[in-house]
Amino acid sequence: TGSGNYNHGTTANITAVAAEGYHFVKWSDGDTNASRSITVTSDITFTAEFAINTYTVTLIAENGVVIGFGEYLYGAAANIVAMPAEGYHFVKWSDGDTRATRSIRVTSDITLTAEFAINVHVVTLIAEKGIVTGSGEYQYGSTAHITVTPAEGHYFVKWSDGDTHATRNIIVTSDTTLTAEFGVNDYTVVLSAENGTVTGSGKYQYGATAQISAIPAQGYHFVKWSDGDTNATRSIVVTSDVNLIAEFAIDVYVVKLIAENGVVTGSGEYHYAHKVYITATPAEGYHFVNWTSGTNEVSTDANYEFNITAATELTANFAKD
Repeated sequence: TGSGNYNHGTTANITAVAAEGYHFVKWSDGDTNASRSITVTSDITFTAEFAINTYTVTLIAENGVVIGFGEYLYGAAANIVAMPAEGYHFVKWSDGDTRATRSIRVTSDITLTAEFAINVHVVTLIAEKGIVTGSGEYQYGSTAHITVTPAEGHYFVKWSDGDTHATRNIIVTSDTTLTAEFGVNDYTVVLSAENGTVTGSGKYQYGATAQISAIPAQGYHFVKWSDGDTNATRSIVVTSDVNLIAEFAIDVYVVKLIAENGVVTGSGEYHYAHKVYITATPAEGYHFVNWTSGTNEVSTDANYEFNITAATELTANFAKD
């Protein structure tokens, strides 16, 4: 402003006003006052010199790195980038923009803060035949305390990452899935017996079925197992070490003696293989002939002994003198 016609000796007030993004430097005569007064004594031509403004872009970040800060000419484009540190993710710039990489037109000094948030990861624990604790959400870098307890009849072998500690701490840096691996316990079935034999002893996995039998020796019979069960052959589900004794009892047999015209002794009950002594005494006027079983003669001795192995019925036979 200030151009025009002036009378000799009058004063002209001239002013240089910078356009947006520019600033006044000087007049062509070297004067650096944007507004000045001059005394007009001749035709005058002045040129106002302007320079473009320079602005500063300031970028701030915690838990990450930013690029693109520095000085820019008015109207220039600043390409800015927010890169999160490990374990973090970009949320937004302080002006609300959610693009981590963006271009901004610089028209003034700018300060922007990149906002980052810590990552949250999921720890998933899987177990068959057991119970696990420690599953859930964890912030990046935090410690998850995980444990596994085997189900009854099982033992812990390892986690799917190879670690053999049932209780352990892990540093969470990503979503993590771990499977607990188990083995089945082995148990021993011990069977014992006197006066007989037993079958079914051996090693069995937890939950397996053991078929056990008690077989009496000759002259004995099965009574019961030491746990009170009276089935000589039975099935047991193995859930722990088992120790069973088969109990047998000796057989008892009856000796029955029959006589007419005389007296006999030795009738009664006897254990298997016991020696039995029997006698036949004839009545007056009779004499002993023999012992018979059914139609078979057993002995002609009035005083007879034998080892009993079964129920026995003998008849003493007498004849008249």
